[in-house]
Formats: sequence, structure tokens, C-alpha cells
Amino acid sequence: MRAVLLGTGSPPPNPARRGPATLLALGDERFLVDAGSGTGVQLVQAGVRPYDWPRVLITHHHSDHTIDLGHLLITRWIVGQNAPLEVWGPAGTARQVDRLLEYLAWDIEVRRAHMRQREPPVVRVTEIEEGKILEAGGVTVSAFLVDHGPVRPAFGYR
Repeated sequence: MRAVLLGTGSPPPNPARRGPATLLALGDERFLVDAGSGTGVQLVQAGVRPYDWPRVLITHHHSDHTIDLGHLLITRWIVGQNAPLEVWGPAGTARQVDRLLEYLAWDIEVRRAHMRQREPPVVRVTEIEEGKILEAGGVTVSAFLVDHGPVRPAFGYR
């Protein structure tokens, strides 16, 4: 297993630290945990194309953990990644993704016309609870509740 801490910062901008995000590589499977500010750039600096992974696991809905989700979603699509982006997260994740797609709708339509892009980006959202949430390539991912003050639910993954 390879774990790359792409960002460990907090909401105030800090040139030495990016927003929370961790890339996990287990064999051929890749998982991105959270998508804080600067995640796309950090993926590139880690030698990973920011569109070359299919899954995002969201721990909780603080903006500093999700602010680059829309950027990563649209970047994958612009460069021709047709596979759906799979997102797992707490209740409210589907609503958040729907709002991101709504926010990006104008840009998506302009690019579809100008670049002759195929269908709009596809995102598959799974809202999770504690326990096993997915299996892929022999890897099982489970979610467990963590204490994050007033933020409920907040999850860790193993």
C-alpha cells in the first residue's frame, strides 16, 4: 500500500500546506480521500494525473475537505476521461455533487459545443453509513465514525 499525503492544511490559506487530501494506492486500485484546496496540483506533483483515478471518499462536509471536488470532476471530463467518477461520503454527498454539477452546467454545455465533447460528466454517488462500503480489485474499504465535534457524521476509512 502506498499513501501520499497530498495536503494536511486547514481552511486558512498557507503556501506551505494544501487542503486535506490523501491518495491511497493498493495494487492497481486508487482511492482519493477528500479533495481539499490544491488537490489537483498536488496529484500532478505526486506523479499522478488528476484524472487517472476513479474514486473519492469524503470524510465529512467541511468545505476545506471538498472544495476541489468540482475541479477534479470537470478536469477528468475535459481531458476525455469517460468513466464515471465514483464518490462515497456521508449523507448529503449526493446533494453536494448535484449542486456542483448545477454550478458547472454552463461550462459543461459550452465545452460540449465548442470541443464537441460527448455526454456530460457522470458521477455515481453512494451515501454511506458505518461498515463495509465497497470492494474493488480485492480491496475492501470500510467506514467508521470519528469524533469531529459538531460535524456528524464524520468518517474515517480502513
